[in-house]
Amino acid sequence: MMRRPGHVRKVAFMRSGLRLVAFTAIACLVWQTRCLALQPPESPEAKQEGEGKGQQLLRRLIAAREAINSAECSVAAKIEHVQVEECQYQSAFDSQQDRLRFEHFSERQQQTVFVRTRTDAFLFSEQSSTIELLNPKSATPLPRVRPFDARAIGVQGFGGFTTRKQLADLRGDLNKLSISDVHADPQDANLTVLLLETSDGEIKGNDSKPLFVKSTLTYWIDERQGYRVPKYKSTFRLSDDPTHQSWQPERVQELTTTQWREEGGLQLPEKCVMINGPDEKTPSRLTLSLHWAVVNRPTDPTRFTIESLQAKPGTKILDRR
Repeated sequence: MMRRPGHVRKVAFMRSGLRLVAFTAIACLVWQTRCLALQPPESPEAKQEGEGKGQQLLRRLIAAREAINSAECSVAAKIEHVQVEECQYQSAFDSQQDRLRFEHFSERQQQTVFVRTRTDAFLFSEQSSTIELLNPKSATPLPRVRPFDARAIGVQGFGGFTTRKQLADLRGDLNKLSISDVHADPQDANLTVLLLETSDGEIKGNDSKPLFVKSTLTYWIDERQGYRVPKYKSTFRLSDDPTHQSWQPERVQELTTTQWREEGGLQLPEKCVMINGPDEKTPSRLTLSLHWAVVNRPTDPTRFTIESLQAKPGTKILDRR
């Protein structure tokens, strides 16, 4: 039997060694993959490790508000400023089906109804006897009504003023904010105070010089009561110092207090008072009394059709899609 030259045997040995190393590496990779596949999924407790108290509070606060995915609600609103106006709102929404119906009644406007689904969106005005067909991808509730700060109550706390996309955007915005402090309320040990800070850039002052703005959002959170928020405050500070070393005294822009009640394990806002400019001479005050008729039950799909408006004969239909 003819023997191979030494250098040929050496090359063959090296190739065999490389094959062995490659085979071993592949076997280890397959074994690790199988081991990872057999491991149980990461528990929520494990995910919370490494999170600060503020991140946990913020995540649970948003999750508690998102737990309201469908509802029918009516609201009595009283606006106190230079003039007093009383309005009635009715809302029916189902975020899982992307359905929204919003009705607005006031002394000046007999009825305005905005309806939106995945495929249709339209606005009905009884006063002008018109139905406007809108693009559901870009349509927003008209008129644009924000009777309270949605962050304090929960975006879907009263539905009707938002969509699923706006909810996701808000969640992203809150997560981008810097958590500056978390501490127990010295006046109520059951409440946790969460402070979020953000830099709003700069604005033009009266003399056209740039003013830098720093905002702080303060949440009072009751962790024992479903992460309800009995009080929310928005403040801001101004500075004309480009180095941001000196700031003007803090001013309160908005203060919202909310009374909650529990129903079916959910926390529902029952009365809300929002004050704009509480430190000003003439602050505006908005009081909302909310009545929840149905919560987390499928809404009637017939309420989201043009036929459900029961428009009078002669009503114009304007296609603005």
